[in-house]
Amino acid sequence: MIFKSLLTPKYKNKNPQVRISAIAGLSPTDPEQRTQLHELAFNDDNTQVRLSALHRLNQFVLWWKIAETDKNAQVKKQAYQIVEQQLLADEPELLNVAERSQFIKECTNNALLEKIARQSNDTKVVLDILQRLNRPQLNKQLFFATDNSELQLALLNEFNDIASLLKVLKKASSPHVRELAEQKLQQQQQQQQRSQDVNRQARLLLAKLAALVDVPDYQRLLDSQTELNTQFEQLSNEFNLLATTESDEFTGKYQQIQVSLQNRLERLYPDWHKQQQQQVKLKAEAEKLAGLEQQISLIQNALNGDIASIDEDRNQLWLTQLQDIHGDLVNIANQQAQALLKQSAQLQRTLGALPQIQQAREQGATLLHALNELVLPENIEQWLTVKRDFDELKQQWRDLKQISPADSLGDVANQWHQLVKQWNKTIRELETDINQQLDDARQQLFKFDRLIKVGKFHGAMALHRKLTAAVQNLPDAYRQKIQAKLDSATEEVSKLQDWQAYIAAPRKPELLQVIQELAEQPKPVAEQAELIKQLRQDWNSLGKLNTPEDDAHNQAFDQWSEQAFQPCREHYQQQEQLRKDNLMQKQQIIGELEQLATSAQDNAEKVKQFTRLEQRWFKTGEVDHKVRQQVNKQYQQAKTALKTIATDFYQDNERRKLLLVKQAEQLGSIEDTQQAIEQAKQLQQKWKEIGSAGRKQDEKLWQQFRALNNVVFDKRQDEQAQQKASEQQHIVQLDALQQQWKALTNDAQSIADLQHTQQYQQDMQTLINELSPPAMKTWRGKVEKLLQLQQSRVDQLQQQAELNRFEELFTLLANWQQGDLPDDVDALPNAWQQALRVNQPDAQKRHSLTLQMEILQEVDSPSQDSGLRKQIQLQLMADKLQTGVQPSLDELLIQWLQCGAVVKEQQGLLQRLTALDLAAATKG
Repeated sequence: MIFKSLLTPKYKNKNPQVRISAIAGLSPTDPEQRTQLHELAFNDDNTQVRLSALHRLNQFVLWWKIAETDKNAQVKKQAYQIVEQQLLADEPELLNVAERSQFIKECTNNALLEKIARQSNDTKVVLDILQRLNRPQLNKQLFFATDNSELQLALLNEFNDIASLLKVLKKASSPHVRELAEQKLQQQQQQQQRSQDVNRQARLLLAKLAALVDVPDYQRLLDSQTELNTQFEQLSNEFNLLATTESDEFTGKYQQIQVSLQNRLERLYPDWHKQQQQQVKLKAEAEKLAGLEQQISLIQNALNGDIASIDEDRNQLWLTQLQDIHGDLVNIANQQAQALLKQSAQLQRTLGALPQIQQAREQGATLLHALNELVLPENIEQWLTVKRDFDELKQQWRDLKQISPADSLGDVANQWHQLVKQWNKTIRELETDINQQLDDARQQLFKFDRLIKVGKFHGAMALHRKLTAAVQNLPDAYRQKIQAKLDSATEEVSKLQDWQAYIAAPRKPELLQVIQELAEQPKPVAEQAELIKQLRQDWNSLGKLNTPEDDAHNQAFDQWSEQAFQPCREHYQQQEQLRKDNLMQKQQIIGELEQLATSAQDNAEKVKQFTRLEQRWFKTGEVDHKVRQQVNKQYQQAKTALKTIATDFYQDNERRKLLLVKQAEQLGSIEDTQQAIEQAKQLQQKWKEIGSAGRKQDEKLWQQFRALNNVVFDKRQDEQAQQKASEQQHIVQLDALQQQWKALTNDAQSIADLQHTQQYQQDMQTLINELSPPAMKTWRGKVEKLLQLQQSRVDQLQQQAELNRFEELFTLLANWQQGDLPDDVDALPNAWQQALRVNQPDAQKRHSLTLQMEILQEVDSPSQDSGLRKQIQLQLMADKLQTGVQPSLDELLIQWLQCGAVVKEQQGLLQRLTALDLAAATKG
């Protein structure tokens, strides 16, 4: 045994202390001894021996291997400490910078890496670890936990939202970091603002494009679509500013709308293409008509000129051209072509009769020259001298026109008509007095005939004597125009003189019978008086025959006339009394006028009463003619002073109203129509308050004033019409936005998706603010319904999100039965994360907490827990009686989570926890 002991190497000695001492003599550089050290480090049963061997080897790789794989807690712990020291050291002894970087890249112990990252002062090490872990939340935590400005600058890129950048500005100590954060914040704010602008513009463009589906015109639809497509494509270059869901949504809707518009264009295209072809045809026809019209005009102008110089060759050339033009025109069916066709046909007829036209023009020129040679008369005697020559020339012209082709005299005819017109005007002026005398004579002859017909022979014979004397001064040439009728009247008078006695004898008894009937059966007064007057004239016209019978007839006629006139006399007496009453009323009016003139009333009231008195005066009937002039004079004198007052009053009102007219002239220059309307109403109210400016002047001023006001009100009507059209367009856009908002709300899968609806609300509110009050009220109601729909969807999504969070929690707990927390714990709410990281295993406490939550939710517990449940329930009741409060489900859940991993034995408690409706009863 002693010998064996002497031969055994010390590192294999059974005494651990001997082995530890031997380790100091082993060299890590010697391969054999290094192997011995490895054997001791990994397989020795003494902890201190193993640690001594590891320290002697002192290689980072070995320390890491032991830390990861060894089952000895003490060895493992010290190995971890050395690994951490080396990784945290500014200048590690066991590995260089490259090896440390490579280790960080390959290390799978995320907990170790996170610990190193939180404790290391080496920026590169921290950044390498953070890049390896790829946990943005950890990056942000380290940013706020460190004072290393270099590290903060490197991590600043992790902050891409406004809230985080504001937090950086608040907590960062480095001015340079804050400056960069401020710049980034401004960029983010600008980007956010631009993102909102892009979102709003995209929705507006989509709404406009969707509204094009109802456009009935192909070209307008195509132009509008092209313009809006260009705008959308330009805007789509900035879709990178939007969330992917928004960008995809806009692109998808854009493509859907494009399909609808393309279908609409395809339906409209055939009619549009037909119209385009028709327009091309019409344009070609118009151009051709313009050329043909120019050719016709050239020929027409030539014919209107010196027609005598046109020879046969040119005539034939023009005829050929007109035939060609005719052939072209018959193929064009419009009014212009028909007019040119008629003109062409007329020119062909003219050219066909050119020799006759040239001859007619030559003869016409001769007649025109002869008429020009006649001296225009200056009095009736000169006219009578040249009248025969003038009439002969006119007759020759008429004969020439009958034998000449139509419209062949051309400009000669125009000159002839102008000259004849001048002669006719002069002749009418010379014959004015003579024609008037002839007209008077004709009227007298007509009157003569009428007197004869009614039996007024004496009047007829007296009229004949005057007429005969009057026509003696007429020239013979003019007297001949009425001579035949005059001779007939003379012959009639001669007969009357012979038959007067013969006629009167039977006529008087007839008139006597008529007057007797009037006396016995009188007519209305005016008719009665007129009939009596006419009968008296007829009776007197028969004369006196100086016979006893005739005398008796005359006396009887007088008696019956007196009796027939008695109703008229009584009427006239009544009228006389009425005139006396009227006189009294007018004298009373005159008195009131005189009293009003001296009264102390203001001028406005005086003018008002004066106007009423004038109206009473004009309504009052006539007075006796003997006093009429005197009463009227008194009336004029009485109202002189009042008339002056009224004139001044009217003039002052006129001046004030003219001022209002000038002010009204400025209304049209006011850009704000509503302001102009208000001013117009104020001016109208002032107009009413001013009073009259006199009937005629008031009406004239009012027409001017009203016309100026109408300009403003017409402008408002135009604006209202434009506003109505604009409002209709807004409503189309609102309909589109409403459908998009509703669809987005119904399709939302998360509350984040509903954040985009805020832009719909803003866009709709912008459009609603442009609507009229009734439409505004309607659409605000629709927005309110959309908000209610959205809130309902939010409630649904929140409830679902709450359920999802609990499902994630329960899944994590089911999988976490031992060891470190799973990585996906970061996805849970902060309160739950913090509770889980406490990690203080306590099975009894967890059991008690489960029972408390079942009690609070009134859920049955397993039968084996009935005793414990009763104890806990009594304790809860006692605590509530003592403190007035009892623990909430939120608090109990947090405590439950703090009890560490859910080991296999506690999985039943987890199932009982899962069965509770915690999502509805807690805040999550």
